[in-house]
This record gives sequence, structure tokens and C-alpha cells, in this order.
Amino acid sequence: MKNQKTIAGRVKSMRETLKLTQRELSQKINVSTASICDVEKGKYKPNCDFLENIASTFNVNLYWLLYGQGEMFLDPAILLGVQSGKYYIKTDEVRNFLWYYQRSAIVQHSTMAHFYTLLIQQKQNIEKEIREYEDKS
Repeated sequence: MKNQKTIAGRVKSMRETLKLTQRELSQKINVSTASICDVEKGKYKPNCDFLENIASTFNVNLYWLLYGQGEMFLDPAILLGVQSGKYYIKTDEVRNFLWYYQRSAIVQHSTMAHFYTLLIQQKQNIEKEIREYEDKS
């Protein structure tokens, strides 16, 4: 991969790995193409919303995006899918989960409670990492 020592380099590297143009990336995360260009050139320091949007839209490891450590993507199947031109979804597992989810209030409640807990933890982790990033800058 090319320069991944800076956030600008990692954003560009991620975009190129996904085989997106700056325009396509900007459309997917609802920012201007000029903003993508400025971020990639290091002219503009991306804010928290920008980084979180990339991370959630493309399943990018936020820690990698901020610090350059760890894997680029949270799920290795995404990278494999990009390289082969296909995206992989374990449909049997999804169907099985949905079957139980639709038929059981207990499964629905426990799933929602688990997601809520994960969202709170993720939000706290993201806020902590953003504060650390901003303190370093």
C-alpha cells in the first residue's frame, strides 16, 4: 500500500482499495469531492463525523484510520470481496437468525439489548479515540 503514515494517506489508500474515485467516495459519505481531495492531500484535517462516516459506511477499522494500526477493514471478507469483485454474505446464517428473530420476542429483546450495549460501548470508544486524536494534534 502507498503512504499510510497519515490519516490523509490512509483515507486515500482505503478509497483506492475499494476502487472508488474521489467523487464516488464523496457521494457515498455525503461530502463534497473537494473535501475528499483536501483530506487526501492533507490540506484539511477530517473531523469526527467524517471519520466515523467512513468507518461505518465501509466497515473500516476506526483505529486503523486514526493511528494506522490493525487491519484496514473490520471484516476480512470485505477485502476479499473487493479483490475478487464480489461481496460475500453468509445468507444461511442470516436466514437462520431472521427466522428466530421473527418468531421470538425473547430473541428480539435480547438482540436489541445487546445491540444497544454494543452501540454505547462503541460510541464511548470512538469518543475516547477522537479525544486522543485531537489531543495529539
